Amino acid sequence: MTTPSEQTSPDTAKTSALFIEETDGERGFTHREFWRKSGGFWSGERRRVAWFFTVAIALLILANIGIQYGINRWNKYFFDALEAKDTATAKTAVMLFLALAATAIVAMVTQVYCRMSIQANWRRWMTSMLMGEWLEGRRFYQLSIAG
Repeated sequence: MTTPSEQTSPDTAKTSALFIEETDGERGFTHREFWRKSGGFWSGERRRVAWFFTVAIALLILANIGIQYGINRWNKYFFDALEAKDTATAKTAVMLFLALAATAIVAMVTQVYCRMSIQANWRRWMTSMLMGEWLEGRRFYQLSIAG
């Protein structure tokens, strides 16, 4: 015997099946449906903004890797100068470190900004899409009658 909360109309079963499928009593995540739905973010009307932030994040990740590599190389340069008791090279190394640190800070702040911007755009797009599906065909009205 099923309870009213277990009973679903064909419309609500279709909607819930967008992201979840049942197999042998277990609930599994359908990656195909997720990518079909979410792919609209990168191919819809705001695709330029989405791709801009996606590419920017990828480039900033590569820049951060390069900066970290530079800091690693700086360690050798600086400690070799200390070992050789070369104050001119040590002073140059300190100035180089300041430049690397400033560059790392700017790159990380920019990466966080881009990540937060793409998240906000994603949420805005996803909310709009899901609200459109919810309002489509007066589904909200049909569910209020069924409930």
